[in-house]
Amino acid sequence: MSQWDRVQKLFQQVYGEDWQKPVTLDINADTFSWFIMLVEQGIKAQKKIWQKNKLLDACAIASLQNWKTDLEKLVSDLENKLK
Repeated sequence: MSQWDRVQKLFQQVYGEDWQKPVTLDINADTFSWFIMLVEQGIKAQKKIWQKNKLLDACAIASLQNWKTDLEKLVSDLENKLK
């Protein structure tokens, strides 16, 4: 089972269908930084895949923008917490 599948299963068990819940945990700054880098790389990679396969339609563009917005909010939340 992938780590993503594990998280999906856990959230389903804990939150059911409503995942719009805050999750609080302690994480080292270096780990958080790596996660952010990996997410950014993943978004770029997914965009390239969709472009290559000519699947970059309005829905795909909206998904990419939502992911970027979620990432920006996460970083903004971190900035606000650490200030």
